[in-house]
Amino acid sequence: MTTAFWLLLICLVDTFYLFGGIWFVQILNYPLFSYVGPGEWITYHRFHAKRLLPVLIVPELIEIGLSIALIWVRPAAVPLWAVWLNIILFVVFQVETAVIQVPMQRALDKGFSKETIQRLTNSNWIRTAILTLQAAVLFYMMAVAI
Repeated sequence: MTTAFWLLLICLVDTFYLFGGIWFVQILNYPLFSYVGPGEWITYHRFHAKRLLPVLIVPELIEIGLSIALIWVRPAAVPLWAVWLNIILFVVFQVETAVIQVPMQRALDKGFSKETIQRLTNSNWIRTAILTLQAAVLFYMMAVAI
């Protein structure tokens, strides 16, 4: 197996890790927020954020690094447009996170709000869709590489 194939394989595994993570957050994690009482909320949310960030930040850094590397080092059968689409989806995901999700998370750092939790959960469907599309693009790239 070539270096390009291994690079793509690691990127695929990393993206599918994040894909599983976003669906976990969407289906279980965010809906559970509503069941934490206002009295315990601040402690719970800070613990949640502290534990969740390292689990996501490292794989996201790996993902963008490998995705950029695939511009130059990729299996010959993988089209450049697919690599760029993957990078664009990553950037859109990050922008959506920074512009929509982070302000709601910061508001929740200050106190419990069912309305904010509901908005957070609903708007997270955008990120879930983006990462699902990203996983499909990586799956396509691997399929043509094989």
